[in-house]
Amino acid sequence: IRSETKKWLESNAQNKLLFVIDEAHMYRGSSGGEVALLIRRLFHKLGVSRERVQFILTTASMPDSSTEDEKAVLRYARDLTAANETEEFCYLTGEREMIAGKAMFDIPDQKYTNAEPADFEENESARLDALNRFWSSVEGFPGSFDDYDDVFAWMYDHLIEYRSFNALISACRGSAVSLRELALSVFPDKDEEECGKQIG
Repeated sequence: IRSETKKWLESNAQNKLLFVIDEAHMYRGSSGGEVALLIRRLFHKLGVSRERVQFILTTASMPDSSTEDEKAVLRYARDLTAANETEEFCYLTGEREMIAGKAMFDIPDQKYTNAEPADFEENESARLDALNRFWSSVEGFPGSFDDYDDVFAWMYDHLIEYRSFNALISACRGSAVSLRELALSVFPDKDEEECGKQIG
């Protein structure tokens, strides 16, 4: 693979290698140093300069409350990716969507207890069938979907309108939560055994 990548880079000066590093905040200290050295070694093996490589670093855990925070993040990104001061980074931040007060629908308990988790892990057609079965006759659902991408787009836009999913999303924002705590916060009127069945 390395030789093919090298040939591809050599075939056109406009070709760039793309690196995506998720959870970039994890690469600090000695592990960050090791990753930075591995990246530099790869440049050497491929015979390319830093300009031929583009990086996307993603994280939800970098400070961004001040100009100094942004400068520190950019220094960190440069060190990790072997960039020098002349290379620019586009620093993008997001805004947390407010979901409080958006929940307006309930999903009947039997929808959770009758759902078979394995059905949602099959091929695309089987997953579409499982999703249509789960959502059928639930208030606010517009009817069955014929396309897998359409049902996913609908869920992306509307899950926060359902009390159980709204509670789930709220509980998972910003901190790790045990499955038990999560189940009890999403289904507060159920006992622990019932919660486990419904969240599973």
